[in-house]
Amino acid sequence: VQANICTITLGTSAINFGTINAGSNIATSNAITDTNTGNANAYMFVYGGNWIGPAHFGVSNTTWSKSSGTAFATANKLLSTPVNTTLIVPASGSNTIYFGLGVPGGAPSGAYSQTITIENSC
Repeated sequence: VQANICTITLGTSAINFGTINAGSNIATSNAITDTNTGNANAYMFVYGGNWIGPAHFGVSNTTWSKSSGTAFATANKLLSTPVNTTLIVPASGSNTIYFGLGVPGGAPSGAYSQTITIENSC
């Protein structure tokens, strides 16, 4: 009997939203592809931390969606605790999650960073 195994790799380790003005937002246009070379389906969970830079703003300023181009206002808000995206990464296959961003009004310009974690469960 063969064990069920998921072997996961991410297509990239970073997202670059580019330059976004304070008070502006972008739809879910930044993709991360999760590839599974194992023999069992994996289920994708996602969560993150607050933004850190010249100012701090909340994790929920990042959004995620199962599809590209979802408007900021209607996309799922990223949380600080794991959320089941209901995205399945099939055995010997892949699936993609998309991220967007809203920058609070009055946020000073500069470089910001955030940690986003993608976990998989078999």
